[in-house]
Amino acid sequence: MCSSEKASSRNRSGRSLILSALVVLVLTGSGRGQPAPPTVEYLLSCQGQPGEMVSPSRVFFTNSAEVLVSDPRTGSIVVLDLAGNVVAIHPTGGEPTGIVRDSAGITYVTDTDALHVRRFSEDWTELSPIGAGDFLNPNDIALAQGGGRLYVTDSAADLVRVYLTDGTPLFTFGGTGNSDGQFRFPTGVCVDSRNDEILVADHNNGRVQIFDSEGDFVAKFGRSGGGWGRFSRILGVETDLEGRVYVVDSFQACVHVITREGVWLDMIGEFGSEPGQFITPVDTVIDSNGWMWITSFNTSRVEVFTVEGLDVLEWAIY
Repeated sequence: MCSSEKASSRNRSGRSLILSALVVLVLTGSGRGQPAPPTVEYLLSCQGQPGEMVSPSRVFFTNSAEVLVSDPRTGSIVVLDLAGNVVAIHPTGGEPTGIVRDSAGITYVTDTDALHVRRFSEDWTELSPIGAGDFLNPNDIALAQGGGRLYVTDSAADLVRVYLTDGTPLFTFGGTGNSDGQFRFPTGVCVDSRNDEILVADHNNGRVQIFDSEGDFVAKFGRSGGGWGRFSRILGVETDLEGRVYVVDSFQACVHVITREGVWLDMIGEFGSEPGQFITPVDTVIDSNGWMWITSFNTSRVEVFTVEGLDVLEWAIY
């Protein structure tokens, strides 16, 4: 997570011309109704004490104003307050990756070692798992608007698996390929709460695909490559209620900001180990303050930025 000023400093001359053209489209004619680029500024970095947070991976904001961060190298879920302080560390007994929590306080964690979804109660008692024997590589997880359903990317199987929160399997969608609705190593997944659609980061196809809640293909955007308007090794995806999509690009060390129609608005961040910079960013979430939390796996930090101009924020109110 980095300020938009830092992001635009890279390739400033070329990108400023492109961004100016996009802003014109937003404000006139064919761009009417498109969301504007966000105003993003660096706020703080979260690291904790040595050894508390080693490999921050997936991140989730709860309705109790906590930030949950999975740490696969320590096997724990790290809990941050809104000041970025570590307030709790919960061992999982495995290799946690994706993480969500429902309105009943149940936490769901994908485990790439046990190859299923672990469930924990509010007091962190482990409950029966979900999907034991189903997965090749469980990765990210998203909770349906209103709760009830879980969408889990199975990266090695090129599928999204859908379950009820009690563990009942419902259906899968995807399959291997580059046609509409197919995947090559799906990674991040999120639910767009404006319409209950599912967005999936299609890593090896260099695109994001959009599905309805039943797994039917709706749309896609993106293409593989480097630089402005292209994806390289995308791992996380998030939306806001202004219609913007935030795509975490681990190789380019940035977060792409795009409309659902595929119009590029900005690139947030840059490679480096200084505060506000990333080495292998993985995931992002926007909290109820309009702050964006982005995990930086290989700097052992979570970087936090402010996002201005969001009237209503998408966060965990399920």
